[in-house]
Amino acid sequence: MKSYFFVLLAVALMVSCKQKQKEKLSLNETIKLEQPVVNPDTLRSDFMKWWTYYNNDLSFTADFIAVDEHGTIIKKSKFLKTLITGNFIPIQLQSESKVPHYKLFVNTGKNATAISNFIQEVAATTYKFFEAEGTPFPNFDVSDLEGNKFTNENLKGKIVVLKCWFIKCAPCVAEFPEVNKLADDLRNNKNVVFISLATDKTAALKSFLEKKPLQYHTIAEQDHLITNELHIYGFPTHIIVTTDGSIYKETSKFSELKTALYTLLSEKSASNKVRDDKEHHKLPPPPPPPLKKAS
Repeated sequence: MKSYFFVLLAVALMVSCKQKQKEKLSLNETIKLEQPVVNPDTLRSDFMKWWTYYNNDLSFTADFIAVDEHGTIIKKSKFLKTLITGNFIPIQLQSESKVPHYKLFVNTGKNATAISNFIQEVAATTYKFFEAEGTPFPNFDVSDLEGNKFTNENLKGKIVVLKCWFIKCAPCVAEFPEVNKLADDLRNNKNVVFISLATDKTAALKSFLEKKPLQYHTIAEQDHLITNELHIYGFPTHIIVTTDGSIYKETSKFSELKTALYTLLSEKSASNKVRDDKEHHKLPPPPPPPLKKAS
């Protein structure tokens, strides 16, 4: 009974930590100001230094604690909306916390316009991804290049990993080795399905994938689903749909996809462990009520 309690407590803590920032933080709380990990002036002085820092060190779709320019904790949505103005750059603060702290710093200097344009585009896309989390994946009924049929109904109970792409998208193709390795590493997990949504026609895809294989079930001509239903305009875009059919994560970075997927799998594994323990630690039923004495 005691072991079951601790397993249940561990899962409860894990799930609570995964809630969106607006649910897990004390908003409007001013934190002790720490130094940024990089001098803001260094990043503002050179666009390529900023871009390299963003690409290697920041992850807007992952969990982070958002801090405004005054050192006050704010909602992640407000943080992203503020970045969309182009007036600030985000920099991680030094912290012992496992969850990174990103703080807003004023965007100034000769490279302000170039950095601003980049941040505005990235923040707008990330905000769209953030708002999609927890929403139902659109209705679909499709077949892959081998004729395997996929619908919302037959994918219930599965974790679905989707890659939106097209043949002439160089970054989409460049990440093939990484996504193939991920799919190969999880090939024995029957609860995870990898599906690629491509905008190209069937014949072109078959010809292309003969030369550059993709370890995903590939669906052709998905312009409508990608653009009109999912409102995705940048490629590649990765989506994780959880077992209840809702969107768990959207991201344009493979590294963020991989991290989010393994986080979700660990949560599901812990949740299943609790259920298994519960089955093995069932309490005996309460005793029946005492029999009434015969009058």
